[in-house]
Amino acid sequence: MESECKITAKICRGQGGNSPVFCSTTLYASALDKAAAEYRESYIREFARQASIQEAECYIDRETEPHYR
Repeated sequence: MESECKITAKICRGQGGNSPVFCSTTLYASALDKAAAEYRESYIREFARQASIQEAECYIDRETEPHYR
């Protein structure tokens, strides 16, 4: 649903901001708080960091064969 959001500046994330009724930031605020708490654990933060590095490496030279289709 968040992909349907038409608010490009994401002003909804600030206090008093406007958000559409389907906004996950508004609907699942407690879940987002729990997720943020998990990321404060150093081993989870490091796992996420390594995962993002691995994902980024998959996009290197994406325009060349054999990747580009």
